[in-house]
Amino acid sequence: MGLALGHYSAIWPEVVDVSARQPFDLLCRNGDRELRVEVKGTTSRGLSVLLTRDEVRHAQANAEKVALFIVSEIKSSNAGACTRGITQVFEP
Repeated sequence: MGLALGHYSAIWPEVVDVSARQPFDLLCRNGDRELRVEVKGTTSRGLSVLLTRDEVRHAQANAEKVALFIVSEIKSSNAGACTRGITQVFEP
């Protein structure tokens, strides 16, 4: 989430983590423009990611304003810290 927040905060004036109450993770706004971002992380190459039924429904209903931010090849230490990763951004 930190990588996605950093990425979108550099582009959008308002970026809010809404993951606790919405079927997506970040809400980006600039006046009346809006982008809804789903963030996924994986230790794999990221050729596929799992989405919940609600995430898919939301993306299908709002395709013109939904983005997918994937961090793949994440490395984690025994202490639980995550490092590295390759980002891929898919936007409408």
